[in-house]
Amino acid sequence: MERVELAGPHLRVVVLPRHGADVHSIEDLRTGVDVLFKTAWGSHEGSPHLHAPDSVVGWSDHYLGGWQLLTPSAGDACSYQGVWHPYHGEACMSAWSCHPVERHARGTRVTMSTRLRRYPFRLERTVDVLDTEPAVEVTDVIVNEGRDPLPAMWTEHLVFGGPFVSPNCVIASGAASFSADRAYDGPFNPLAPGIDTGWPDAHDRDGRPLDLGQIPAITKPRQLLGYLRGFAEQAWFSLTDDTADLRLLATWSSAQMPFAWLWQELNASAGYPWYGTTRAIGIEPSSSMPAKGIAGAAAANTHRIIAAGASESVRVKLVLTPATAPARR
Repeated sequence: MERVELAGPHLRVVVLPRHGADVHSIEDLRTGVDVLFKTAWGSHEGSPHLHAPDSVVGWSDHYLGGWQLLTPSAGDACSYQGVWHPYHGEACMSAWSCHPVERHARGTRVTMSTRLRRYPFRLERTVDVLDTEPAVEVTDVIVNEGRDPLPAMWTEHLVFGGPFVSPNCVIASGAASFSADRAYDGPFNPLAPGIDTGWPDAHDRDGRPLDLGQIPAITKPRQLLGYLRGFAEQAWFSLTDDTADLRLLATWSSAQMPFAWLWQELNASAGYPWYGTTRAIGIEPSSSMPAKGIAGAAAANTHRIIAAGASESVRVKLVLTPATAPARR
């Protein structure tokens, strides 16, 4: 599998152009921690092809963890305006071309590009690892090369592992509220489906106070999906683990991505693909909600329309600092 490594004085980042332009790892060189989640099965490169009866299984079989761009659809597979969109969209399952790595005034950069098949979208993803601070910037550009305006959604599928899924971790965010997904449920979901609440203070199904910013003990499984909302112009979230002495801060513009999907899989879901053994937290800046594909976003009127010849550009910046350092936003 083609791997491109970008290294600076603070971070080492690996991207996989032929595997959906994944940002596969972000390693903090001060602590040696890779902050991104990895699946237990890893790459299937060289193994016999596994039959996938649907796009959810196809996605799960080939999911390595890390950070993907989900577009022109995200979440459930759906059919909309005569186009069938697979689970989590086409972009993350495509092979992208990779341009040569560049040095520039601020650090090291690689740019990858692809053209979708089911939509006339040309995509470009640029990953910058900065020398000036312990930060990585990911910029995604979506260009509609068709002659008609097209509905779309995009989500930065950013999933964390390591210290950020331990009971020592605290999640903070600039969101004003949180909405639990109406359809996502299970025996370890503490929230009633569809409930709207403040952030991070909520109540569980039994009416007991629940701090959504605190990760539960390993002995307390949790499964959860919902949507952070009500961000200021500069949206942000942070993950802080004092024991690991590590804080991650993510920032982006709420004009392009007014929501952030919050997904927690903490030793909860039985059966394929997690089997109750996975600990992962996704906090995913997004243009739209719910996670029901472009058809669901259109029904909720949170989808976007990209005019013929127009483009959208979204950027997420991640900064890794000691937990004891002053918080910056």
